[in-house]
Amino acid sequence: MDFNELLKEKNISKYKLSKASGVPYSTISDISTGKTKLEKCSAETLVRICHILEMHVEDIFSDITYPEIKKKEKGATASKKSKKISPKTNDSNTEVLDNVEKTKRYSEEELTAIFNSPEFKPFRKDVTVRILQMGELAFLVDNIKKKEVEDLYNENKILESKFLLRILDDLCRQYNFPMLTEYDYIRNC
Repeated sequence: MDFNELLKEKNISKYKLSKASGVPYSTISDISTGKTKLEKCSAETLVRICHILEMHVEDIFSDITYPEIKKKEKGATASKKSKKISPKTNDSNTEVLDNVEKTKRYSEEELTAIFNSPEFKPFRKDVTVRILQMGELAFLVDNIKKKEVEDLYNENKILESKFLLRILDDLCRQYNFPMLTEYDYIRNC
């Protein structure tokens, strides 16, 4: 189902969701049109939306589809086909996760698909729970001190380190912290 169908099922309008959650209406609108993907939203935005929709953060990813949006070209219009968030690979998710190489560069689409795979769900859920328990700012500071991203990378858990780094980057932007440039080597692998 798409985001609009979810809102209809929950009997809440975009406007009411915006007011109740404190998330700007423009963000809600962008999510509903597919202009903004849920996985690109901050953890705080997701938590606020999910709280009002009475859903777990990790569950909102499983069924949401987006209208496929094409870049505007001469005479081109947006496609009405829906695209489900799922891996775009011929290999199974397990094979993708098992065959990780440090030198492999993933596209944003591949990373998103892997991060939403069933095999990755326990790690994603653990991170989400820790953010909810600690609060975003405390989670950010704690991870900067403990260097968990680097530890995961050194344990050859490349995807987990990239996922955690994405969250930390988002939190750094949100709280105006300097970007964690010491992890550029992980961003580039």
